[in-house]
Amino acid sequence: MNFTTVQKSEQTESVPQLTIAKVQEMLQAMSPLYDIVRLVNPSECFELSITKDGKLHYQKNCFSVWGRTSRCKNCISYQACVSHKKINKSEILDGEEYVIDALPVEVIMETGEILNCTIEMVSCQRLQADVKKAGDAVEEMQKQNNGVTGSLVSVVGENVSNEILTPLMRLEMLSYADANDIRGSICFDKDGKCIYANQQAFKLFHVEKNLEKLGEIFAKWACYDRVDECSGHIWRQNFTCDNKEFTYVLQHLSLRNKDGKELGDYFSIRDYTRETSNYTTAKFNLSHDLLTRIYNLNGFGAHLRERLNTEPDRDFDLVQIKLRGFNLILQLFGTNKCDQLLISLAQFFASLYEPYQALYGRIGRDSFILCLPHGTIAKIPMEENLKALAGHLMGRANHVHYQIGIYETIDRGCSYEQMLDRTTMALNSITTEDVYAVKTFKPEMLLEAVRERRLLNDFDDALRNGEFHLFLQPQIGLDGKMHRAEALSRWFHKDRGMLMPIEFIPLLERTDDIYRMDYYIWEQAAKQLAIWEKSGHGDIAIAVNVSPRDLYYGDVVNVFPTLAEKYHIDPGRLHLEITESTIIDNFDACNEIIKSLRKRGFSVGLDDFGSGYSSLNMLQNLHVDILKLDMGFLQKLDDWERGMQIIKLVIDLAKSLHMEVVAEGVETKEQALYLQKLKCDYLQGYYYSKPVSVEQFEAKYFA
Repeated sequence: MNFTTVQKSEQTESVPQLTIAKVQEMLQAMSPLYDIVRLVNPSECFELSITKDGKLHYQKNCFSVWGRTSRCKNCISYQACVSHKKINKSEILDGEEYVIDALPVEVIMETGEILNCTIEMVSCQRLQADVKKAGDAVEEMQKQNNGVTGSLVSVVGENVSNEILTPLMRLEMLSYADANDIRGSICFDKDGKCIYANQQAFKLFHVEKNLEKLGEIFAKWACYDRVDECSGHIWRQNFTCDNKEFTYVLQHLSLRNKDGKELGDYFSIRDYTRETSNYTTAKFNLSHDLLTRIYNLNGFGAHLRERLNTEPDRDFDLVQIKLRGFNLILQLFGTNKCDQLLISLAQFFASLYEPYQALYGRIGRDSFILCLPHGTIAKIPMEENLKALAGHLMGRANHVHYQIGIYETIDRGCSYEQMLDRTTMALNSITTEDVYAVKTFKPEMLLEAVRERRLLNDFDDALRNGEFHLFLQPQIGLDGKMHRAEALSRWFHKDRGMLMPIEFIPLLERTDDIYRMDYYIWEQAAKQLAIWEKSGHGDIAIAVNVSPRDLYYGDVVNVFPTLAEKYHIDPGRLHLEITESTIIDNFDACNEIIKSLRKRGFSVGLDDFGSGYSSLNMLQNLHVDILKLDMGFLQKLDDWERGMQIIKLVIDLAKSLHMEVVAEGVETKEQALYLQKLKCDYLQGYYYSKPVSVEQFEAKYFA
């Protein structure tokens, strides 16, 4: 079916937030005014109904009302949701004009979560455009034949009665209105005798010019519902000939005279074999992961919803499996070995289909997903198999770390995105570094997610109102004096007071808003350096943190020189600290950025060295000015003495590579004395000072 867009208009609207009860009231109030009023989740292409107990229930695909089998290319509801605007347009389908209004709404779930939906309001009316078009075509034919209509002769030479001539000519002209749209046409009289067929019809059914034989083959093959005969019934059907299968799309119309008397039946047939083949391939690629050949994010979501709808009395669990530190695995073993690992994992999950009735997919470069009958995960020897699989490919000495997030007893009223969010919340709650770690979603995690959403809603205002304050933690030299400070942030929330970084930094990193906050702190640091220089403290440096998102979304190569120029500061006094995990994730790109910044006079440090998967090979190929040791790793060691020996070796290595060394996390006098003995250049930690405001910092060190 082809849609023809007649008109489209947009009107800017603020998106209303509505409770489920309020949505139900709106739907009931608008129903008498339109032919169709419905609530739609456009991200999943489903209609939503509201149950008696006030919960959302996913029903049929919203595109099915238009006779489609997949998402509409010009989906008005999706456009309305993305643009946050009410959208109106008209479409013509099978002689009907549909005027559609899509109003975006944010539905407030019982849990406090927000579900982006639209309310679709549809009015329709019958058009006479097809009749007029056919009449115009007949008139044109009459002109070309000098006004003589006569009788229409089929390709096999049989005459067609004058009574059936006019409607048949109109249908033929409609069929060939598009020169590129070659269709077969077959006509039967009211007694079922085939009285007309064009050349294309004989070609499609592989019949020589024998009208009777064609009629017999078609009558035995075609499957159509005469109940819909007056409405132009359209369907798809396969035809087999000489061991080859063809896909045809048929339309049936009842031929009647102006008095409504039935004259016969008309069939239009179009060969969709090539389109079907291409569509099948394209559809597979859209719903499957091209490496592992299992469902991708979209394909799994569609089949998950289908399973939930077809088995309404059964409970299911959703299980997300994530490979922790995948970028490091990629760096250590290469693309081919990692691809083998991913394919092997996919094959293992596929093997769970029959014994455990598992639905499986790959939803990210390092993540897989399973839908299992409730409680089944406990019966699967998951840990044993995953460890064995990785050990076989990577070697027993190399561990691949798996993190498992479980969402038990799926709530069918949740959107697919919300279901995945629950498994991700479970994953994010994992704090151990075990090779195999499992967490199950708890309702309190959702409360935390709602809290985080409120923080995000306040973020823009917080930036504008200066709620983020610059805090400084001193770095003490071997002479016992303060020479540098690390810039940190504190959020003085308008309602909640001072928030520590752990309460908002991870959230801003996940939502890619961290760059905006980091830039704000960078500018505050540059401004503070300018103030200090004017007050006689131009020898003090400030180190600022550069997160992975800053490198991905921010033009740091130009941002820092611009700040130095704007505030007239020496670039060497603004130190940039980049974590080792950031560099491991994208070594080549980070290395180029570091080289460029160092050429412009900035000092660059490798932050948190020792906290993750440190690589001596990385140190050899990465040219930085400062190595920042994370003393926190000592807390994880059983043998403190051995740990200090490791620190000695790292400091000696850094010195040999002409790097300054900063030890972060110094908490005891014993640690400070030992590090001074090892000639560690700078010490930072609570032993000397916690992070303090600029005013407190100046009072302590500049007095």
